[in-house]
Amino acid sequence: MVFFSSLFGKKETKPNTNIDENKYNPENKRLDWFSSEDGLKTLKDYTSPKCYLLEDRLKKEYDDKDYPNGKLSFVSFVNIYHKKSKIPTVYFDCFVNNINVQPLKYVGPSEAVTNILAFQAKNFVLNDDGEPEVIERGLKIEDVISLEKNPVLKFVKEFKVFELNDDDSGSWSDKFALYLDALYFLAKASDEDTEILNENMWLLEKETYFNSLGVIKSEKAFYKYCISKSTYPKYFENELDKLDDK
Repeated sequence: MVFFSSLFGKKETKPNTNIDENKYNPENKRLDWFSSEDGLKTLKDYTSPKCYLLEDRLKKEYDDKDYPNGKLSFVSFVNIYHKKSKIPTVYFDCFVNNINVQPLKYVGPSEAVTNILAFQAKNFVLNDDGEPEVIERGLKIEDVISLEKNPVLKFVKEFKVFELNDDDSGSWSDKFALYLDALYFLAKASDEDTEILNENMWLLEKETYFNSLGVIKSEKAFYKYCISKSTYPKYFENELDKLDDK
């Protein structure tokens, strides 16, 4: 897994206030706003097929652009070059900024959770004619932003095994690798099983991430442990195979 230096930087967060020019603008809103009538209406507006297609175009521009002062995050790029864009990433980034846990104070983990939520909320695919077709997702759109009903967000809220930092138990990047592995597993599995975290509470246990010396496990050791514990061992078997192929 490749890690970039920008992922280690502290996020620039904006203060939360109740005052906003537009009640359907997700910026600077408190957490309870997102589950309110206005917040849910905004969620549906920002996750329409048209908004996802706009986001795809902006991501292509983002990937192709040269940055004189170093690589920007996608959200920073949008804020600078396409400030008023109504896209899923903008909504979910504003939401994630309200989740007060240590890993989400950093760009990499915050972006990962934002991207996962955008993936979970996307309820269409384009057919061969380029027309959107509705698909069934495991979570209802309103449950995507629920810290109790979305297994990914419940994991983020309840995870207390380690903080992302360099210490004698392991490096920031090694810890982030396993944290990300757990997030991606829950994101993938929750499409079929919304109780995936409740059925795999070992993902919140210290033994899952640390070896007998109290040091963070390698990804290979982590995957092998997950295979022995998971209700979906095939997922981790596939991840282990990909690791062995590198």
